Amino acid sequence: MPDELKPVLPTGFTFSYKNVQYRWAHYYLPAGLPGHPDQLELLGVEVKSDDASLMATIRGLYRGSIAFGTSTQMTLVVD
Repeated sequence: MPDELKPVLPTGFTFSYKNVQYRWAHYYLPAGLPGHPDQLELLGVEVKSDDASLMATIRGLYRGSIAFGTSTQMTLVVD
């Protein structure tokens, strides 16, 4: 994640395009991640849509990690 984006996109920054809502997420992890205990922050984009087919397509195209996900909402990890 480029450091330049941290101050530009504060946690909770939300925008929509067609029937998809995007929300910038910045989580602080006091105990780190299970596989990476030294990683104390998680940056991501929460994607939400009632169109399960579109969400499946986004999930299939995204090449990064997905931190959380259901058929209508997921958090794409930004490295």
